Amino acid sequence: MSKSNPRDNSTSRDAGFLLAGVIAVPLVTFGAVSGGPNGVVTVLVVAIALASVVAALSNKPVLLIGLLVAASACQRALSALTGSSLALWLDDAVLIGFVVYIVIRLSSRLQGKFSLVLTLVVFVSFLGVALLRSTELSVGFYQLRQVGVPAILLLFGMMVDREALRRASPVVVGFIAVGALYGVLELGGLRLIDPATATGLNAFSTSSIRENGLPAAYRYFLSDGVVLSRVGGLVLNPPSFGILAASGLLWLRFSSMKRGVAFYALAVLFCGMTIASLGRGGFVVLGLALVQPLISRYSGRLAFAVVGLVMGFVAYSEISTQGQSGRHAEGFLFGLTYALTHPLGGGFGLVGNSVASLELEGAASGAAESLAAIFLTAIGWIGLIILAWLLVKGVGAGRTIPGVALTAAVLITLFSETAGGLDAAGPLWILAGAALTQSSAREVIAGVVARGKTDVVAHPRDGAGLRTNIPTLT
Repeated sequence: MSKSNPRDNSTSRDAGFLLAGVIAVPLVTFGAVSGGPNGVVTVLVVAIALASVVAALSNKPVLLIGLLVAASACQRALSALTGSSLALWLDDAVLIGFVVYIVIRLSSRLQGKFSLVLTLVVFVSFLGVALLRSTELSVGFYQLRQVGVPAILLLFGMMVDREALRRASPVVVGFIAVGALYGVLELGGLRLIDPATATGLNAFSTSSIRENGLPAAYRYFLSDGVVLSRVGGLVLNPPSFGILAASGLLWLRFSSMKRGVAFYALAVLFCGMTIASLGRGGFVVLGLALVQPLISRYSGRLAFAVVGLVMGFVAYSEISTQGQSGRHAEGFLFGLTYALTHPLGGGFGLVGNSVASLELEGAASGAAESLAAIFLTAIGWIGLIILAWLLVKGVGAGRTIPGVALTAAVLITLFSETAGGLDAAGPLWILAGAALTQSSAREVIAGVVARGKTDVVAHPRDGAGLRTNIPTLT
């Protein structure tokens, strides 16, 4: 009796896959084309989701990051061109691969780490209870996604080693640069894609078209009545574009790119487009990128914390009187007050743009424009502890670019819901996750309150081309 040859079985299997592919491609193509723009976009979304899962199973974090940045960079433009709102699911489709990657990595790392497992279980449980307590279930799911996306990206950034993130930096910088170059065309008055066609794609958008044909987000209203024009880039949204362009500067400094003409040209491009977007979140990221590593390195992290508080108070006092900034301030202050007085929170649907737009009955406030407020009102004191811990970790790792990213990511959640958008802050949260693995909580607190001694770690080009110093206990 003859035995089957494993090589023959493998060849037969590969031939079967090839034949299935040859048959499936024309069938899927025909179905997509016959379905019109929605059919084509649906196939693209499914393909992106499958590619992300394959990348996760194959342990390809660089590919996953590339898929996310590519999807988020083009999805709104694709939706505007095709008229299909399904394109806005492109970056969400990549998140499936991110979750698979995290689950695989956690399953191999959690052995014996009971405290970490317990922390994750408690956090997820609180989010689940907040969802059940939401004022309206549809809004609850929407806001759960808003706060869940940063959590997923932070965990992913923790799971990926530093060198893999560095290898992904050319891809991230490249896609952000393409969007920034489109912003330069906008400054010159050339818009290849009409941003007005993207208005209303967000289910809770209240944007209106102004007399110049541009959505309201493309105008910045000063307190004295002066109206300024803004740049929206390929993401077709100035607030999102500001955060993304400033994040490009952080990834550029984090990369291994040599300091030369190309490096400084990209730096100027990202800084210029951040300013042209007139986005508060972008200004915060840009300011921290320029200031935090310098002060933390030469004056200590406590000095940066003090200077940051003073500068933050001044900036807050200034921007709260400009345009619609009062909504941002109201949102965060309500969220903070509510969390302090409600230890277990009140569930989702109490604050946020979705609540203000739908005017939900039973909602505690119409305060909007603060992702932190949504988080704090949902889970109360646990939310306060998590935000405070993340901010301390960011300040403690402030000499490194991931530390700057974490500080910036947390701060922009205080006055912006855009901070949870994949097309705006996705790259920022991924880079921020790397800061969470640099030292323990005890070492972070010691590093903030005392300069201490420093050890040089293995990445001499981490941050702004300087040697990376991680605080150690004296």
